[in-house]
Amino acid sequence: GDTFCMIGKEVGISYRKLAKYNERDRNDTLTEGDIIYLKKKRKNAPNDYKGRLHHIRAGESMHSISQLYGIRLKNLYKMNGLSPDYQIRVGDSLRLR
Repeated sequence: GDTFCMIGKEVGISYRKLAKYNERDRNDTLTEGDIIYLKKKRKNAPNDYKGRLHHIRAGESMHSISQLYGIRLKNLYKMNGLSPDYQIRVGDSLRLR
């Protein structure tokens, strides 16, 4: 039930910035287990993930994967040569770096 506004007040960051960092609408209601970044995400995953792939599992989305690894969503699409309207499928593999 948290919102970006509530979290922003707690940590002293504008709720608009928090929503932008997490590539979500600033009025979204968050759910338990959501990963929220307090600063801008990276363009790609850390060096530890060089050469590794992420294999899509049921229930995942490009957004949830970008949040999991702290990668900007547009960069995740670009790294994998995908358009933003591409629908991932279970078993697909994504480059992270």
